[in-house]
Amino acid sequence: MQEQEFVELAMSSLRFEIEAGGYAYAQGTDRYIIEGGARLASDYGAACTQLAELAASKGLRVPDVPLENEQQMLDGLMAPEGGPFDQKYTEQMALWYGRAIELFAQAAAPGGVRDDELRQWAAEKLSMLSDDAIYQAFRAAPEPSGRANSAAASLP
Repeated sequence: MQEQEFVELAMSSLRFEIEAGGYAYAQGTDRYIIEGGARLASDYGAACTQLAELAASKGLRVPDVPLENEQQMLDGLMAPEGGPFDQKYTEQMALWYGRAIELFAQAAAPGGVRDDELRQWAAEKLSMLSDDAIYQAFRAAPEPSGRANSAAASLP
């Protein structure tokens, strides 16, 4: 994976998390969704700043808006159809979580991004995703069809 590609994908993912967390704080009805959204927005705001500084130090371009895929997910959160916000948020975050794990695992792996600092940063964020109880809850969230998320089957 090229460094510029990783920065663009990671920044889009981070910006999605910040925006979605803000929506959860403003639109959520469940206390867990509201508090979790605020925490995730804060955590990913810090990660976004770290990545922006690291990328800039390497002369890499830092996008300031989510990519189309993440923007569509954000738009889906605010759409009047599709059920209550808390349910839509949980479903979208389960999708995002799987994609984020895949992105950061690929970047952190041998043969991932070539830049050592970016690879180390990706590994740290992958660890944060993997260990955080909030993300584990998204991982176990039911898919829109009502089936358990396939990743949840691997939880103890």
